[in-house]
Amino acid sequence: YLAKNNNTLLRYASLSKHFPAMRTVVLFRQPIFHASSLLDIHEHFTAEQEKDPFFLTYMNWLGHYEFGQNVKAFTWSDGSGMPAIPPANLDDWLERWIAYYERVLALRNDQMFLLSYDRYCARPTVVVVFPSPDGVGLIAVTKIIRAEDFIGCSNNQFKLTLPLVRP
Repeated sequence: YLAKNNNTLLRYASLSKHFPAMRTVVLFRQPIFHASSLLDIHEHFTAEQEKDPFFLTYMNWLGHYEFGQNVKAFTWSDGSGMPAIPPANLDDWLERWIAYYERVLALRNDQMFLLSYDRYCARPTVVVVFPSPDGVGLIAVTKIIRAEDFIGCSNNQFKLTLPLVRP
């Protein structure tokens, strides 16, 4: 299962408990660049939702509240969370970035691996192979950098191979 959705973090503790073979890779970027990108997306969604009200309705149906006119802050099960005020500028998005990645670090276990976006961009063509959930086979993930570039990774969790797919 592949999710590019920050809401997944809200369910991470439960998912990792119920699926012990699950492996999660959390990609992270330099905070200022990531927050700037989030602000751009938020402004784009807000403008599009002003032009087409159905876009806002559709995003609400999906439960996609990270950007736009109906942006909402995550609240973690312990009551902490992101700042409740709607993000209006780069500083607000930096505060959300900090809250999100503080939570990532608090939840991190042996099923979660952190991957630097900058390191990935520097060397994107190596394949990492994970043990399959049943322990019998291997699952290849293409376009990921060296295993040692994952934070908190031990050699027995990954095996490097040559690229399976040539660019």
